[in-house]
Amino acid sequence: MQILFLTPTFPYPLDNGNRILEFNTIRQLARQHQVFLLSLIQEGQYQHLSRLKEYCTGIETVPVAGMGLWGKDANYSRQGLVKNLFDPIPYNLARWYSSEMEDRLKKVLSQNTFDLVQIETLHMAPYAKFIKKIPVILRQHNVESKMMERYYKYASNSLERVYSFFQWRKLLRYERKMCLDSDLVITLSRIDEDAIGRLSSEIKTEVLSIGVDGEYFKRDFSVRKKDQILYMGNLLFPPVRENVLYFLNEIWPIIKQSRPDVKFLILGNRPRDKDKIIRKFPDVVFLGEVEDVRPYMTTSSLTVVPHRIASGVRFKILEAMAMKLPVVSTSIGCEGLEVADGENILIADRPETFARQVVALLENENLRINLTEKAFALVREKYAWENVGQCLNRIYDKLQMEVIDNK
Repeated sequence: MQILFLTPTFPYPLDNGNRILEFNTIRQLARQHQVFLLSLIQEGQYQHLSRLKEYCTGIETVPVAGMGLWGKDANYSRQGLVKNLFDPIPYNLARWYSSEMEDRLKKVLSQNTFDLVQIETLHMAPYAKFIKKIPVILRQHNVESKMMERYYKYASNSLERVYSFFQWRKLLRYERKMCLDSDLVITLSRIDEDAIGRLSSEIKTEVLSIGVDGEYFKRDFSVRKKDQILYMGNLLFPPVRENVLYFLNEIWPIIKQSRPDVKFLILGNRPRDKDKIIRKFPDVVFLGEVEDVRPYMTTSSLTVVPHRIASGVRFKILEAMAMKLPVVSTSIGCEGLEVADGENILIADRPETFARQVVALLENENLRINLTEKAFALVREKYAWENVGQCLNRIYDKLQMEVIDNK
C-alpha cells in the first residue's frame, strides 16, 4: 500500500510517547508498505530528517513555532485563552492549525496516489476534510476529552479548573465530530475505545496497543542506588505538573517518615516554579531533559506513576518493565496496560497506600525481584513492536476490504 502518514511533530528524537509511537509505527509499516511522511516540525528537529529517510519514500515538513498549547516552546497568551471562549474549536487543538500545512497537504495529495491516510492525534484531525476518496484512519494517542475532564476535576488553580470545564465541554463535541468524520479510529486500549464509543455508537473503532524496544532497554544491576525514586515526564504539561505536585504534597511526606534519606529524581522539562518546589522539598532533584534516560533508570530503585490526570497509555511503564525497574502506579497511571496489581506492578490510589507500596519496594529486595521478573516476561510476550506492526497490517487489510465491498 501507499500510505500517507500525518504527524503533529516530527517523529524523532524519541523523547516522548507520541514520537516513540509514530517512529516505531513507521518503521514497522515500511517492511510491507511505502510510507510518505507529512509532518509539522520544530526548529532544531531538521537534523533528524535522515533518521526517517530509510523508512519513508518521501518526507515533507512544515515549520511551526511551538508544540501546541502545553509544549516545550509553546507561545500561548492570556488573550488567546480568552478569545478561544468564543471559538468552537478547543484552544489546545486550534493552535495546531497551519495554513501552510493545509497547502502542503493539498500539494502532496495532488502529486501522489495513496491507498490510505493515517492521521496521528486529534490535533491533526481537521486536515482530514481536505482528503477525498481515500480511507482515513485517526489514531487517538489519548482521549482528549477524558484528559480534560480529569484536569478540570483535579487542577489546583481554581481559574484553570473553571476554564478547563468549558474546554472539556467543547472537546466532547469536537472530538465526537472528528471521530465521526474518520473512516476508522484507532485507540491504544480498550478503555479508550469505550470512551470513544460513548461519544457516539456510530464511530468505528479498533484497538492497537503500544510496544517497547526490549533490546534497547536493558539494565545493569551493578550500579543501582539505594533509596532513589525516579519520575519521568514533562512538567511544562499542566496535567503532568498536577500529578507530580499531588505526589509531593500527599505521598512524599509519608515516604520520608519511613525512609528519611530517600531522593526523588525527575527527568523531563522543568516547571517554571522549580526553585520554589526545591525549597519546599529539598530532596527533590530536577535533572531536566536528558539524551538517554537509561542510566537514571539503571541507578534508581523504582519509578512512580502517581497520575490522577491522564489518558492513553504510559510508555515509561513498559520501558521500566523492560529494564526490570519496579513500578508503583495509580490505576489511572497504568490504565490500558495488561498489568496486574501485586504480580508485575503495584497499584494504589490512596496516598497512604501508594506511599506504603513505595516503602515496601525500597525495603524488600525479594518483592522487587519477583515483581520485575514477571513484568519483564509480560513485556516480552505482549508488547513487542513486531506484534504491533502485524496487528496494524491486519487492520489495514480489513479496512481495505470494507472499502472494496462498499463500492
